[in-house]
Amino acid sequence: MGLEEIIKNIEADTKAKSKQIVDAANAEAKKIEENAAAEAAEQTKDSNSKADSDAKQLLTRELSRANIEGKGIYQEAVNGYINDAMQTLGDNLGDYTASAEYQKLLGVIAATAVKELGPGCTLMLQKRDLQKLRGAGKDAKITESREQFAGGLRGLSQDGKMYVDYSLEKIIESLKDGIAVKLLDQIRE
Repeated sequence: MGLEEIIKNIEADTKAKSKQIVDAANAEAKKIEENAAAEAAEQTKDSNSKADSDAKQLLTRELSRANIEGKGIYQEAVNGYINDAMQTLGDNLGDYTASAEYQKLLGVIAATAVKELGPGCTLMLQKRDLQKLRGAGKDAKITESREQFAGGLRGLSQDGKMYVDYSLEKIIESLKDGIAVKLLDQIRE
């Protein structure tokens, strides 16, 4: 075997080993590239999943805030409507106190007050109502109230230990919740 053949064998061997090294390097590079692509895809998927989750969370939060604000606006409008109705009711008390129905109511609440406070109690009314109740107060002392109220009466037991407020304002205030419910039913219809 001559020098030329040895060189040819060395060259062939070198080429084969070079090819093996290049093929191994290419395979390793391809494997690294595939792993990198898979890892990038996983990170992209994770990022997309997190972005979707964040977007859903933001949407839920904004919808919740809008819902709460909407309920607040609705409640404010309803409260305004109820307050307007109560104001209208209060504005019409003057007409009501001139009616025969009011005189009957005054008789009923006077009898109730006397029953609660006992005989000898004092019933305090507005000056305009004194004549409406004369004769009905045989078990009570009927006087003009020093305080101003729309109508009705206030009473004090003979010993001064019990007090009742049957003024129209208090009666309306006690009925406000029931009136509000009825108004809400009308709003919803």
